[in-house]
This record gives sequence, C-alpha cells and structure tokens, in this order.
Amino acid sequence: MKIYLLLTILSLSNFACINKLIAGDTRRDVLTPKGHTVEAYVREETSHSVRVASDQYWQSRYPNAIIITDIFNISSTRTYNCHGFAWHVSEGGENRWIGYYRTTDEDIYMTDTSYVLVPQEVHPGKVSWGYSNQSVSGPDDHSGITINRPGWYMSKWGEGPLMIHQRYDTPYDNTYLRFYIRTPTISGPSNSKVCYGLSATFTATNWQSGYSWSCSSNITITSGQGTNTVSVTGSGTSEPGWVSVRFNGSELTRYNVSVDSPPVIGATIDGPATTMAGVRNTYGVAASRPGYWFTWTHNTFSSVVATYTVGTMNYADVVFNSSGNLWVEVYARNACGVSSTVRKYVTVSPNDSLLWSFYPNPASYILNIEMDREAIAQAKSLEQATLDAKRLKTDLTYDIRLYDGQGNMLRRKTTKGGKTEFDVSSLSNGIYYLHIYDGVNDKPQMRQIVVEH
Repeated sequence: MKIYLLLTILSLSNFACINKLIAGDTRRDVLTPKGHTVEAYVREETSHSVRVASDQYWQSRYPNAIIITDIFNISSTRTYNCHGFAWHVSEGGENRWIGYYRTTDEDIYMTDTSYVLVPQEVHPGKVSWGYSNQSVSGPDDHSGITINRPGWYMSKWGEGPLMIHQRYDTPYDNTYLRFYIRTPTISGPSNSKVCYGLSATFTATNWQSGYSWSCSSNITITSGQGTNTVSVTGSGTSEPGWVSVRFNGSELTRYNVSVDSPPVIGATIDGPATTMAGVRNTYGVAASRPGYWFTWTHNTFSSVVATYTVGTMNYADVVFNSSGNLWVEVYARNACGVSSTVRKYVTVSPNDSLLWSFYPNPASYILNIEMDREAIAQAKSLEQATLDAKRLKTDLTYDIRLYDGQGNMLRRKTTKGGKTEFDVSSLSNGIYYLHIYDGVNDKPQMRQIVVEH
C-alpha cells in the first residue's frame, strides 16, 4: 500500500513535459524537417514496476482514455515525452525527450516553417496546448497529434503513458489549443520553367484534404486541382510567375518559376545575297527578345568563322569556300523549345584566292602558299563573267597574313606570285586563317588552315 501511494505521488508529479537532468540522461539533438537543430535528450528508462504502476494510475484516473502499450504491454516510459512524441517520434524518429529545461525547445518546429498554423483541427496534424510564445497562451505546455477521429488526440503524458483521448479528458489545461500541419513542399520542372503551350507538372508532399493549388496570372492550371499533382501551362506574359498550395484561403508554400515561350526569330536573314568565295560576310537575324541560343548552319562548302549577339540581333561571320548557289541558315532555342529555321540563299562567285593552293593542310612545320598561274590563264581565256579582269592581273602584289582565332596576326609576307612559305612549327595545334590582300579589293580572301603536330 505504501509503495502504491509513492508511485501515485510520482505519477502526479511527472506528467509534465519538462524534467530535471539526472545521471544517465544524455543530450542527443535532432533536426526539424527544415534541418534546424532541436535540443533533445536520451533518457535512461525507469524500473518495470514503476512503469506498470504509472500505467495503472493514469488508466484508473482517465478510464475513457485509451492507453497505447508496447510489445511488453507497457506504455509509461521516461525515454520520450509529449514534445518528443508529437514532433519527432510520431514522424519515425527515435525516442527523444524535447523540452528538458525549457518549455520553448519545440517551438523551432513552427518558427522555421516546418509546420504551419491552421485555424482548425486537421488530420494528420499536430496539436499544441498553451504555447507561451503565441498571442494566445495557457498555463500548460503540451503537444500531441490528431487522429482520424475528430476531437480525439494522441499524446504522451510526461513520463506516463501514451494515450488516445478527447480534448477535455486529460490532466492538462485544455482551454487553448492550436493546430499545425506539415508545410507542403512543392517540386516542379528542374529548370523552373513554365512554357506556353507545353504542360509542366508540380507535385506537393504532405498533401491534406482541403488543400488547393493557386498560380500567378500568367499561368493556367489545366488539370489536377484538388490533388497533390497539378498540370499547368504558360498563358500570359514572359515574366516571373509562381505556383502555390493554399488552405482555407491562406498560402502555405510557393514555388517560383519563370514563364516563357519557344523562341521567335525574324523571317529573313540580313546580309549579302551575292559575294565571292573566300570573303568574310556578316549575316544577322532578329530575335523577339534576348536570351536565346543560336545555331548557324551552312553548305559543306562554307564555314562559320564567328557568332555574336548585339541586343536582340544575332550575327554570324561566314566564309564561302567555293563558288555556286550556296546558303546559310539559322535557328534559335531556349528551355521551352526551338524556333523555325530561316534560310538565305547566296550566289557565290569565284575569286583569285581560289587560284592559290595551300599545302599541306593540316600543316606541321612549313605551310606552302602557291599561286596557280595556269588556272589564272585558263580563267582569262574563258572570259568568265563572274571574274573581275582587274583582279586577275598577275602583276599585283599580294599581302599574305596568318591569323589565329582571336584575330592576332602571327605571320606576314608579300609576293608577286609563285610560292610563299610560313614556318608554323612553333604554333599550337588549332585552326588559323590566311588572309590574302590583292591591293584592289578592300576585303581579303580567306582560307582556313589547320596546324597539327
């Protein structure tokens, strides 16, 4: 009888969620869902007889509450308390005592937005009794969880048992209760883009009945409203947008995106429609806005020397390496798709730079540049209309220069014709460009040279 009375006194004094440090209790912190540290303790278990007596006491005092026992048919334990159970153990964590010294240690679960306050009981959800840091507070500091039975909760009573009980059937002041739910987390496209005419999918974790999706005015929800997965498409201006989860009119979480559309470029390419082989020409196309990636393509008899963007214009410097009816084309792409391809046809005339031979190409040590006088004579005799007679004069002085890809001149010689040599043995492997000036035309004739050791 004396032992039972002593246990009764212990039970009455230990239903609180805070306690005093005793030998064997060790600090072992845990983390909130947002990754913030919560001070927590591992506590040594009390004796079997004390645990059994505690279960008997609380069950007799609250006969309408349901005691939840372990595999040994015991519930009372010192290894976790109400806060440890509600915020950590019930989520799959190991037994911990939270709020060992302070009644506010569990507040971090709410203040770091791992959980959000809602105006009414929700299952699954959390329940707090009389939080001291809230605008409405009560004398008790207690935590529990909701169950699938309105008005009933599950909570751990200090060192006593884990109980399922009604709101007013506890040893706590039940005047002030607040309800919390796990803040949803939204996942969406990896590039955070929503495109016009294309479907994007967003999924929310911790979905609750009563949740709904919302979005900015430049996004339209096409399917999935009321479920944890929603499909949307861009429907307005190309600017920042968002998708969010709401509950009872309040936004719980938001996912920011950029709304965009597949690229649109001009219908025509600016640049010369006639040129000569070997001449560097600039072609450009307009874009509806900056930020696209452009790809220029051409006949196999051509090469793109450089591409660059100025404002909404994208340019390519193109060299046609042979004569004929050739073309250059371009398309743009972004995260939302690819534009149409625009092509420009170019009539390319032969020129005297093609009457030169360059060998070997690739070159390792000596690059030979030699004028083909026989070809010049043959061209003259045929009186090709596309060749300028002035430019076929064999008494011109030719200025021959070798440049790297950055426009640095590396070699230079002049010749009246015949054979010229450049020593390229000291140059790095790569692509270089020969420029041949004839003294008549402003633009040089160009050929691409490869150095390979």
